[in-house]
Amino acid sequence: MDAPQAALSAAELVAAKSFPGVVWTTDAELVVTACCGGILERVGIDARAPVGRTIREWFGTDDPTHPAVAAHERALRGETVHFQVVSLGLDLDSRVEPVWTGDLVTGVVGLAVEVVGDETGAVVFERRIAQQEATAALALDAVAGSDLVDLFRVACDAVAEEVGASVSAVVEVRADEPVLDVRAIHLDPSYRMPASRGLEATLAARAVDTGETAVTGSYSSDPELVSASHPFESGIAAPLTREDGVYGALVAFSREMHAFSETDVYFVSTVANILSSAITRTGAERLSVAAIETIPSALLIVDDDARIVQANAAAEVLTALPRSQLLGRLSHTLAPDPDAAPARFARFLAGSPRREAEVRRPDGEIRDVTVFGYPNFQPGLHLIVMHDVTEQRQLERSLHEAQRMEAVGQLAAGIAHDFNNLLAAIRGFCEVVRDDLPSGSEMRTDVETIHSAAEQGIAIVNRLLAFARPSDPQDVSVVSVPALVDRARPLLQQALRPDLSLAISVPTAANVLVRPADLEQALINLVINARDAIAESGAIRVSAEERELGRAEAAALGLVPDRYIRIAVEDDGEGMDDATRIRATQPFFTTKEPGRGTGLGLAMVSRLAEAAGGAVEIESDPGVGSTISLYLPVVDAPERPSPPGPIAVEGGEETLLVVDDNPTVLRLAARFLTRLGYTVVTAGSSMEALSLFGPGIDAAVLDVVMPVEGGRRLAERLRAARPGLPVVFVSAFSDESGDDVLAKPYTEGELAHAVRSAIRGSGDR
Repeated sequence: MDAPQAALSAAELVAAKSFPGVVWTTDAELVVTACCGGILERVGIDARAPVGRTIREWFGTDDPTHPAVAAHERALRGETVHFQVVSLGLDLDSRVEPVWTGDLVTGVVGLAVEVVGDETGAVVFERRIAQQEATAALALDAVAGSDLVDLFRVACDAVAEEVGASVSAVVEVRADEPVLDVRAIHLDPSYRMPASRGLEATLAARAVDTGETAVTGSYSSDPELVSASHPFESGIAAPLTREDGVYGALVAFSREMHAFSETDVYFVSTVANILSSAITRTGAERLSVAAIETIPSALLIVDDDARIVQANAAAEVLTALPRSQLLGRLSHTLAPDPDAAPARFARFLAGSPRREAEVRRPDGEIRDVTVFGYPNFQPGLHLIVMHDVTEQRQLERSLHEAQRMEAVGQLAAGIAHDFNNLLAAIRGFCEVVRDDLPSGSEMRTDVETIHSAAEQGIAIVNRLLAFARPSDPQDVSVVSVPALVDRARPLLQQALRPDLSLAISVPTAANVLVRPADLEQALINLVINARDAIAESGAIRVSAEERELGRAEAAALGLVPDRYIRIAVEDDGEGMDDATRIRATQPFFTTKEPGRGTGLGLAMVSRLAEAAGGAVEIESDPGVGSTISLYLPVVDAPERPSPPGPIAVEGGEETLLVVDDNPTVLRLAARFLTRLGYTVVTAGSSMEALSLFGPGIDAAVLDVVMPVEGGRRLAERLRAARPGLPVVFVSAFSDESGDDVLAKPYTEGELAHAVRSAIRGSGDR
C-alpha cells in the first residue's frame, strides 16, 4: 500500500457488502482510522465503533503475543503477515500489510474473511454465489406457482446442500397447541426426526417468539436448549409467517459446533422470506413479492423482445436506475456494447443459461456480473438473474497485479545485480584503456563512446530499481524544477510518437523537496499518459508555475494554504468522463487495452504527491482533452549543487585482500587498486580468502553477496583474527545499499576514496 488514503479506498472497495469480510486501516500508533465490511453489518456492529480505538482495545487484550497485536506490530516494521483469530464471534482468516507513505510505514491495512472449515477468501465468496443461485432457483419455483409442499422440499434440499446441514426442515406450529409438525424435511440417514414434537425449549420456538432468525453454535452450552433430545450441536431457525401471524420455522442442524457462518444464516433467512411469501400469497402476488423483492441479486423478467417487464430492488441498485426507467427498457441497453447484446439474447433463449457480462451505469461505471438465465419460465417470459461480482473481480485483478509487481521487483533486483557487474567491467576497463591512450586519438574517442554507453546503461538500471523498490528517505533533496525538466527533456521527447509535438514552458525558478528520480519518473508518466490519450496527431504541453493557494483552493485539493508549484501536462486527446476521472489515480485502474498499461502511472504520480505533501488534480472533458496537474510545496532552500568534479584519486602502499565471486569484477578491482599503488591479493570466495589471509594484509574489499558465505560474515571471521581490520563492502544488489556499502558499478576514484576512508578510520567504509 502506498498511502493511507489509497489503503482506505482499497478497503472500501474490497469490503463492499457483497464481500463476506471486513477491512480496516490504522495509523502508525495502531489506532483504527477506518473499518467496513459485510461481516460487521451481519453481526450488528456499527462500522464506526472500532474507529478511534487501538488494535489492543478492539481485540480486548494487552498481551503483545496475541496474534492480531503481534501481526500489526510486524506490519509496522514493513512485513505482510497472515494470521487467524477469533473475533466478532467468528473464526477469521486475516492478513495485514504496511501502508507506505514514501519510504515510511504510516499505518496498517488489514483484511479478514470468515473461516468455514477449511474455506477462506475466494472459496467463501464462491459459496455465497452458489447460495444466491439457489435462492434465485427457489424464487423461480415460487413464481411458477409450484405446490407449497414441493416448494418446501426444494427449500429443505437447497438449505442442506448450501450450508452443509445434517438436517433441514419446514415445521408448522399447530394453531391450537404448542406443537411443531414437520411439513418437509431433508434428513441425515443416521437420524430419524419425529413427525411432531413439542414447541417448548426448541430453537424454532425462539425464532417464532422473537420473529427473528435464531442461531446457536452449541446446544450443549445453551441453557434454554440443553434438554433437546437430538445429536446436534449447531442450529439455525428462521421464522415463517403468513398474513394472520406465525406459520412456523425453517430449521437447519449440524453435528459440528459453530458449523454455520453468518453467510449461511443470511441464506437461510432469505429462503425463509421466500417461503413466507409463498405461504401467504398466490400466483401474481408471489411474482412481485417472493421472486422480485426478496432476492439479493438483481432480477429482471423480460418478454420475447427482451423488454423488461419486471425488476426488483437489487436491479435498481446494480444498474443505478429507478424501476420506472427499467420497466419497458430493452435489457441489452444495460450492456456496454448494446449492439452485440441481441445475439447474446438469442443464445440465451436457445439454452445458454450462464455467462460473465458487464452492466454500464448512467455515470459510465462498469459493473462485472455473473448472469444466470431461465428462458420461458412462463410462456413468453424469461428470467434473468445477475450477481454483482465487481468487487471480487477487482480483488482478483488487484491481487494478480500486486503479485506481478512483486515479481517485477524481484526480477528487477536480480537483473540490476547482473547488469551492474557487467557495466562495472565495461565502464571500468574503458577507464583503464582510455587513460593509456593519447588525448584526441581516434581509439580514445571510440573508448569514450563505449564508456558513455555504459553510463547510459547504469542510468537505465537505476530507473529500473527506482520503479521496483521504494526509495531511501535520505535520497530526498531540494530540486530545481526548471533544471530537472530541462534534464528530462530528451527522455520526454523520446517517449513521444513522431506525429506528436511537445512544448515545454517552465518560467518559474521554484524548488521542491523530493527524490529527483521520482519527480523525473512522474513527469515521464504524465507525458506517456498524455501520449496514449491522443489517437492520432496532436500536441502535448508541459508547463510549471508557482501559485499561492488560498484556503478555498487548498481545501478543494486536500492541501493547506501555502505556496505550491503546479506542474501541468496538457493534451488534446480523447479526454475522460467523470467516472474515469474519479478512478484515474487508483492503483491498477486503467482504460487501456490489456497489455498496454498496468494502471500504475498516475498512481505513482499520486504517491509522489502525497509523500511530498502535495496533490494531483485532473481536469478533463470527453473529446476535448485532459490537463493533469501535480502540486508540490515550494521550499526556499537552494538546490544542492552538483559535485564539483571527479573524486580525487588517492592511492597507497598497503596490501589489500579483494574478494568477489565475479571474476571480471575481481580483475577490474585489482587493476584499479594496483594502478593506485596498492599490493593486491585476490580471492574468488570466502574460503579462498581465509586461506590467503595473513599478517601482511592491511585492509579488505569484500563483496557483500557471495555463494556459501557473504562478505559481512567473512568480515566477522577476519576481524576475529585481526580486530579492527579496515573493510570496504561492495555490492551490486540494491537491497544491500547503505552508508557502509560501495555500490557497483563504481569508478576508480570512488573505490580509491572508499579504501582510504576505511584505512584512515580503521573500520568499515
